Amino acid sequence: MTSKKALRKSITAVVTVAALAVSGTAVAQAVSLGAPKGIDVAAHQHPGGTPIDWSKVRTDGQSFAFVKATEGGDWVNPHYVEDIQAANAAGLKTGAYHYARPAGDAKTQAANFAAQIALAPDQTLPPALDIEVAEGKSAAQLEQWIEEFTSELKRLTGRTPMIYTYKYFWMGQMNNSQKFSDMP
Repeated sequence: MTSKKALRKSITAVVTVAALAVSGTAVAQAVSLGAPKGIDVAAHQHPGGTPIDWSKVRTDGQSFAFVKATEGGDWVNPHYVEDIQAANAAGLKTGAYHYARPAGDAKTQAANFAAQIALAPDQTLPPALDIEVAEGKSAAQLEQWIEEFTSELKRLTGRTPMIYTYKYFWMGQMNNSQKFSDMP
């Protein structure tokens, strides 16, 4: 397994997005009051195909995991289903995320993601769109792309997705858009 630090990538990005809507003090209070801790994982947490020890993740104090399912229009994480199942078996809440490639078609990417979500339907967390790159698109074009992706994903899965990003991308590349404030 890669370094513990890499595996313990926590909810910072989720909290950062939430911080756009609430004051920093409220976020700090929520974290200090014992907000749940979780991780996200991808295929690179499986060097040489080594499985993740999900029981160890749970005993380390993590209560949830988001597992990268897809990227772009056709890439699939070969460990996705096994990670969701093993994390569930270890008692973690689970969810999937898609790493967005906005230069590609949003609906194709949503369909790729929905197909993978269907392979592990016992997830308790909403599906997440991980948007971290603009790939030459303007804020207005990114908004349109996200709207197409999230609408198609909701149509295909019946679930409202959440958006997973980081503060400087949302503030800079997205011009601090409020268009998706109805999504987690």
